[in-house]
Amino acid sequence: MVADALQVPHSTLVPYLGELEAAGLLLADPPRGERKRGEWVVYRVNDEAVTEIYLRLGQEIGEI
Repeated sequence: MVADALQVPHSTLVPYLGELEAAGLLLADPPRGERKRGEWVVYRVNDEAVTEIYLRLGQEIGEI
């Protein structure tokens, strides 16, 4: 679990995961609109979106 690995409380991490999901950088199962209260959510990285940001950043700083 990410919270355990970072040694932070789950409640501290949840809002940030929601922001990353809203930005399209994380994909959630179940998606935000389909969740029930108390249901566990599995997040995974949206590789396409993260790669795009990485490449754009590299172009902006002159690395690519």
